[in-house]
Amino acid sequence: MENSSMTARVSAFARACHARETEPKIFDDSMAEALLGKAEYDAVAGSLAGGIGCFCPGFSGSRAEAVN
Repeated sequence: MENSSMTARVSAFARACHARETEPKIFDDSMAEALLGKAEYDAVAGSLAGGIGCFCPGFSGSRAEAVN
């Protein structure tokens, strides 16, 4: 997804994350993670986790908790 917008990347990440992690399923989009690829999925997750303080200043959980 080299030429895609950040909005498209985050949207695909959200769909992939919900397909992978969430019960009950909100989205079950098996293609989202395939389109992103592991490196891009991890990069978006890292960016979101790194910025959690902006959205939730008192957050003190793990990276996985920040993303989910």
